[in-house]
Amino acid sequence: MLPIQTAFEVESRECFRALMWALSYPGRLMTLPNGTPSSNGASPLAAFATVGRTLLDLETSFFTNDIALHVELERTGSRMRSAADAAYLYFPKLAEADLALVEQASVGDETYPDSGATLVIGCRLNGSHAVNLRLSGPGIQGEKTLGVAGLPASFWQLRERRIRYPLGIDLFLLDESTSGVVGLPRTTRIAYE
Repeated sequence: MLPIQTAFEVESRECFRALMWALSYPGRLMTLPNGTPSSNGASPLAAFATVGRTLLDLETSFFTNDIALHVELERTGSRMRSAADAAYLYFPKLAEADLALVEQASVGDETYPDSGATLVIGCRLNGSHAVNLRLSGPGIQGEKTLGVAGLPASFWQLRERRIRYPLGIDLFLLDESTSGVVGLPRTTRIAYE
């Protein structure tokens, strides 16, 4: 007989799978568990809270400059840290002024390159006014095109400057209007138009 799982456990397992596959296949749109998209009447921060409940615990740290999301993420037992010290940085909206905070995100060090930060950023995927990104690298057969709107244009240059493999930052892009997530690990090379 299998143990009965709570709704929280099911949601966390499904969210973890979506995030894992998103990083394994960069640029491929994955779906977060049902109930997270703002289009279903849930809070626009619902997807961020779901990802937070999945990734954060008593031994991890986060940064966000969104007060409502800060309250949600603290419920995980995780600690709020500065942008330079946090393992996960959450930006439901990334403005030009926020790029100084992104610049501070840890890229790890030679001994522990896996201690580089993971960014979770809100955007619009494959919509109008999108910047077309050409993706290549591990997990992508040939080249893949991804449209991303709602981010400062200089964010992509900043990401490029912060990555010196194996050092760097990993990135999850959450679509503002759906439950879609795309992963862009530090191994993904990006050319933009």
